[in-house]
Order: sequence, then C-alpha cells, then structure tokens
Amino acid sequence: MSQHTVSCVIVQQNAEFSQIVEAALRKTHFEIQLSYAKTWDELATALIAEPSLVFCPHDLMQKREERILELIQQRSPDSICVKVSQRHWEPLSTRVLSVELCAISTRDLDLLQQQIDYLLNYSSLKNRFRQCKHLLSIAELRCQWLVDYAREPVAFVARGRHLHANIAYLSLFGFSSEAEALATPLLRLIAHEEQDVFSSLCANAERSACPSNKLLLSLRRFDKKPFRAEIRFIPSVFRGQRCVQLHIHALIEPRDKALPNPWNQPVAPHATQDHLGQKLRAHFQESLNLQANTQPALLAAEPSLVASNGKRLNYPSLIRHTQHRGRFQLDWWNLRSALQHPLLQRTQNTDHLILVSLGEWIFKQAAQLKALVKLLNTNQRLASQLVLSLPVDTCLAHSVLARQILPAFRRSGAQLALEQVNLVNATLLAQMKQLGIQFVRLDPSLAHSILGQQAVPQQLYDLIQTFAQAKLTVIVDGVQDINSLNLLCLTTATYLQGEILNKFTR
Repeated sequence: MSQHTVSCVIVQQNAEFSQIVEAALRKTHFEIQLSYAKTWDELATALIAEPSLVFCPHDLMQKREERILELIQQRSPDSICVKVSQRHWEPLSTRVLSVELCAISTRDLDLLQQQIDYLLNYSSLKNRFRQCKHLLSIAELRCQWLVDYAREPVAFVARGRHLHANIAYLSLFGFSSEAEALATPLLRLIAHEEQDVFSSLCANAERSACPSNKLLLSLRRFDKKPFRAEIRFIPSVFRGQRCVQLHIHALIEPRDKALPNPWNQPVAPHATQDHLGQKLRAHFQESLNLQANTQPALLAAEPSLVASNGKRLNYPSLIRHTQHRGRFQLDWWNLRSALQHPLLQRTQNTDHLILVSLGEWIFKQAAQLKALVKLLNTNQRLASQLVLSLPVDTCLAHSVLARQILPAFRRSGAQLALEQVNLVNATLLAQMKQLGIQFVRLDPSLAHSILGQQAVPQQLYDLIQTFAQAKLTVIVDGVQDINSLNLLCLTTATYLQGEILNKFTR
C-alpha cells in the first residue's frame, strides 16, 4: 500500500452509488481517507480539507453542476470533480470554472477499477507536483532574500542581461539605481578581451546544476574604470526562470607604473650605483582563493627589473641573480612597496594580505634585521596584513636563531610562512608550531608534477591534506595549466599561484 494518503469525498445520494465507489477505492493500493457529504454544509466543510477527488452522482451534477463546481472552485480548486454514471463517460480534459472535471461509468466494474486507479495516481502526482512547486517558490524567495541582504556583490543574470542585483553589486559597479543596471548589457562590464570566456562560462552555468570554480577576470565599472575580481557562476532561479547568480569578490589592482629606483633612494650605506638606468617595477600577483568565505584575499609581492634596453627580469630570475647584500636591498624595497600598497593604506580594516619573501640575510645581517623589526613595529597596523615568507631549508638551518627572531616578527602583527616546502613529517610540524608558522607555500615542482595527469599525485595530495589537518593555510605555487588548476580546486588547499594565474592577470 502506498504511504501517500489520498483524501476523497463522496456526495451521498443513495446507498448503492456510495457502496460501488467506496468498494472500488478500497481495492486500490492507496491509503484512502474517505468522507461523506449529504448536505451543502457538509460538502463545504469536507472541501476545507482539500480532497483530491470529489465524487458526485451524474443526476445531481445535471441539476446542480454550476453550484457544485463553484463551491469546489472557492474551497478546493485543485480537487478533481468526478461524475459517476451508469453509462456516461467523459475524459479528464474538461475544465469548468477552472476545476478539472471528468465522468466515469459503473457499468463495467473492471473498467471502473481502472478508471479509479488512474484518477488516484493522477491526483497523487498532481498533489506532489503542487507541493514541490510550493517548496521551490519558498526556496526561491529565500534565495532572493539572502542575495538582497548579502554584503558580497551578487546579481541574477540570464542571456546577457541583469534580472536583479543587490545594493553591494550596484555600488561596486557605480549604478545609481537597479533600473540602470537592468538597462545595461552584462558584457559592457567585462573587459573586451575576456568577454568570450565570460559568455561561455555564463551560458554553461545556465544549463548546468553545479557551481563553477572561481575565475579571475578584468571588469569595468559603469564609468569604465577597470578592476580585477574573482567571479563565480552559480545556477539559480529568479521569478520562475532559470538564471545564474553572479558572485563577485573585487580585488583592487594598483596602477602599473614604475616606483622610484631603489638604488637612487638607498636604504643602506652600501647601495651602489651599478644599477643606474634600471628600474624596479612593483607587481602584486593575485592568488586564487579557494576558501573565500573564510580566508582573505592574498597577493604575492613579486617585482621585476626592467633594464635600460627594455629587457624584463622576472622575480624568480631576479632572486637568482641577486648577490648576498643585494638580496637585502631587494627585500627591503619590496617590503616598503608592499606597505605603500593602496589596499593597506586604507584606514578601515581590509580583507587582503600581501605575501613578501625574505632571504637568508635576516639570519646573517644583524643591523639590517634590526632595521626591519623597527620598520614593522612602527607600522603595526600595516604589518598585520603582511605574510613574511622564508625558505624552509634556510629557516631550519638557522633554527636556533629562528626561535629568537621570528617571535619579534609576530609581535609586530605580521604572519609567518615557510616556502619551497616539498615534504612533511612530525619533526617539521613540531618545529613549525614552535616557530608560530601559519602559512605553508609548497615548492613549485610539486604543482609541475600534475602536468598531463588525470588526478593530483598522491604525494602532493597527502602533503596538502596533512598541512590542512594541522590547521595550516596551504599555498600551492607553480600552477601552470587549466587542468592542474581544476584538479587542485578539489583539494583542501587555500590559495593557488602560478603561471596560469599570471596569464589571467595580464
């Protein structure tokens, strides 16, 4: 027997009629909740329970059809009115006063049983569909309410147009009203070179049932001012039509201009003139944040050197070519440019961090180390948004000094990271806990091992899992292609960095 209960009402005129219908109902596999109505008041009361089927004698329907249908329409419009006759039969297709109507014949009991089974199955399906529709409408309203009151910029979009946007979205893009946003084509807010990628992902999300991964894109405000943002496409429904929720997490990028030559403004007495004619350009590489709901955005300070002939030396090459004392000059300038970043200059708290790598000099040059600690203590509000990253081998080789120096960095508010990490063991985890390390930046060679693979190599997967379980924030560096990016998005890593993200930034 079906667990679903079907409520039925029999308008009782004679015993024979009632017995035939009731017997047919009892023979079905449904659990029947049956009630009888002999008067108009009893019928009106029975209809309050919204029965699925209302059985009426054919003779009564001929005399009082309009009144019966009007009563059903007022009290229980989703009920099916079934006329019971000895010979007359009508298909379930006639609608009078928006009430479904049909007629069944009692002449052939086997045929009557089939008709009753059909009506019960149909009414049960109709009832479940109505309940699902009601629950979906509630979920849709709830979803719209969450979007309207969300702090994150969110908009409902479909077929290249805005359907609805919250206040944060309107403010981010500079719209004066929602009507202005609805009248603006969506692609107008996307950088021209990235419109094809955006259109493809948006159309795919409209057809899909799964949210997309985050994507870094260049967007434009309504006044055409550009900015970078993390975007996610989430399939949704708005006012009965399929659409996409567009979630945007803005990342403000500084203007691409050359900062003053660090060797023209020496920070140490040994700053030489050998680099005149060369310019150091600040660059803050965005990281893909896989846990944006709980973790702040992360930028990596990676400047490049532009020679007088126009040749550019990227940050890894710059570090390899920098001599012992030159590394201090590079790190000092890089740290100072990070402290001058517009995101850190805001008076209110921001949800951005900047990662700055430091060399071995902090363990070997006492005077420069003292200057660094003084700089951080003087700018503690800004220092609290810095992540100072040290090579793991260097830090472990100077573990005694590290236990004395790193606490001074933490007291200034700065957070600490170990980079070029390619293994994990209990000893390393214990030392990291003792030193107060909060971030782990994996060696790029580990991400390179994913190239051409269908899954993340077990060594890398176990490494990420172990650090994540130790409550450490994992940064995977060296991501080179889309396949590696997609595979790493399924892990417990927090940030992704690498060449593929550099391409999105250009």
